[in-house]
Amino acid sequence: MYIRYYFKVILFILALMFITCGDKLVFDNCQDPKALCYIDKIENITLTSETDTSIAISLGIPEVADKISIERNIISSISGQDTSIYDFIFYIDVADYGNGIIDTNNIQLDITYEYIIRNVVGDDDSEFIKDTIDHELG
Repeated sequence: MYIRYYFKVILFILALMFITCGDKLVFDNCQDPKALCYIDKIENITLTSETDTSIAISLGIPEVADKISIERNIISSISGQDTSIYDFIFYIDVADYGNGIIDTNNIQLDITYEYIIRNVVGDDDSEFIKDTIDHELG
């Protein structure tokens, strides 16, 4: 009696698998250069201490871009090891980019900041480009 029940359940599962897997599964990773949806990453980044409370960010933006994702982390040394602590993330429309970005959100002197920047097209992100700056005024 149990064998017939289990046989029916297994048959049902197998039938479901064959019916639902008719289409070829497509996994697009837009960070993979071989993918059809590949998104070019930000070409270069230059970080400069502008004032005691601001950091200037200059980017080489690829031709295809909607937004720029900028993540800022604080690098602190704990027990002799550098540790990246998440601080802030913001997005900028490429149309609003102009000549550069000035980050003034809670910037303090004598702190090392790490910026992780991605090109965003639709809902997909490119590979990141990363740079750090010791925020000091010379």
